[in-house]
Amino acid sequence: MSKKVENQFFVPHNVLEEEKFTSLPISAKFFYTWLCKLQNRLGPRFYRDLETLARETGMHRNTVIAAKKALLKAQYIGVERDCYTASGNRSADVFHLNGFRYKTDPK
Repeated sequence: MSKKVENQFFVPHNVLEEEKFTSLPISAKFFYTWLCKLQNRLGPRFYRDLETLARETGMHRNTVIAAKKALLKAQYIGVERDCYTASGNRSADVFHLNGFRYKTDPK
């Protein structure tokens, strides 16, 4: 019996509990959580440009770049460059989260 609850999203606790994740800078942890929110809303692969991410997260552009690099290096995310035409022909990153697993209820 699953009911969608508004204003909530899933962040996998298997990632949050890994020592590799806990050693990341706080900006990378926040950025990962933000990407989980976007994945929940937009699907497993989603577009976002740097300026939009900086504006949405409230982080400086350079902080977003550093957080993205840390998550890429730790292999928590994958990023490709692509163009999208929804708001003109713009270049953006296509994000996907690696190892995004749901822990099943043992019932």
